[in-house]
Amino acid sequence: MGKEKDNGFDKEKKSKISKKTIIIVVLSILVVALACIIGWLVYNNSQADKTTGTEWSDKYYEFLKNQNKNNKLNWLFEDKTEISFVESKEIEDPIMLVKSDKKCDLDKNGCESIQVLGIVDGEVQWFSGYTASNVDSKLYYDIEKKEYKYYIKDGFDNNDMYYSLDTIVTDHEKYDAYIEAEKRGITDYSSEEYSNLITEIVEKMEKDPTREVININKENEKVVQETVDGKTIEYNTIDSKLVDTGVESEYFDYDRDMKPTKIRKEIIKGKDEYKKIEKHITKKIEKVVKKQVDLIEKTKQDIEKAKADKAAAEEAKRAEEEAKKAEEAAKAGLKVGNYTLKYGKYVGEAAAEGITLVLSPNGQCTYNGASCTYTIGTYDFAQDESTRGSYHTCLIVNADYTYHLMPYSNTSIGDGDINSFNFSG
Repeated sequence: MGKEKDNGFDKEKKSKISKKTIIIVVLSILVVALACIIGWLVYNNSQADKTTGTEWSDKYYEFLKNQNKNNKLNWLFEDKTEISFVESKEIEDPIMLVKSDKKCDLDKNGCESIQVLGIVDGEVQWFSGYTASNVDSKLYYDIEKKEYKYYIKDGFDNNDMYYSLDTIVTDHEKYDAYIEAEKRGITDYSSEEYSNLITEIVEKMEKDPTREVININKENEKVVQETVDGKTIEYNTIDSKLVDTGVESEYFDYDRDMKPTKIRKEIIKGKDEYKKIEKHITKKIEKVVKKQVDLIEKTKQDIEKAKADKAAAEEAKRAEEEAKKAEEAAKAGLKVGNYTLKYGKYVGEAAAEGITLVLSPNGQCTYNGASCTYTIGTYDFAQDESTRGSYHTCLIVNADYTYHLMPYSNTSIGDGDINSFNFSG
């Protein structure tokens, strides 16, 4: 038997079946793909809605996730930002530091910025912000307070400012921008008026003398003391106040275009890397702190000794110069009228027999063994009232009584009557 020949009808039928099969397959693939997409979206949404592990990290996650909707604080964030969580003993939940690069008029190369935020009454609030050529946040040991705490350092040129994070937290109520904006009737938080308010608040905070702020500049960056032999002892001022533990804030990336799942992932990473201050303190850090504290203390003691030694040397030099002057003055003698009396011991004669008067430079003397002083003046030595007016330049000795003694010669003085004193050496 020969093969059957296909007729036109069979070919058309087969072609229709083939097209239908292709359509079914394509539709099936589309359905599966759509199901996958929907499943992926559902999964991502479910992941985005999951907790990040702690109540505080959930608060920050919701804040960052809705950042574009947060009209009050969206000015804090640049396109690319780094975020870190650190501890302050002044608040229960971790502080969030927002670090970014900013354009600024203060430095042609641009500035760095760190904004400080925290959770108050269940809401993320801005505490303060710092913009400068160089800004960083580190864990320091406060030598005066004898405790570890975070400080934010910012600086331009040779002027560095250190702000205690604890102080920033406790002071934020005094400088709440939103409360002040409400008082002034400012409702547009993206306005220039609000931006000016922020600048004003920051300036007030920096001028507040009650805040724990360390200012290091060219004038006070070092404490220097010269020794007697011309050497110098010195230390850096900041090293006498803070010890750098080497612990820097750990940052994770954030930008406003991130998907919620990515934000959640980064928040979890930041939460997992977060440590309380006490967890950072190792034996190695304690040794570094003790070494610096001991060194500063010893250097301060050396400086105090150098000061005392130098003061003693200067006093000895001054005494030597005074002695030299006194010696020269003694050689020159005491000018009284037309005579120059010798310094030294004078022995009384006649009615003053047995009495001694010792003249020293600088107005000092002893009269019969008792300390006294003398000055140069004039006195009427006339004995006869009819001849009053016989004034002479004389030595006025202030002892148990005031004695007026005029010179008879360079080695003899007397009261013009029966009392006289002669130089005996």
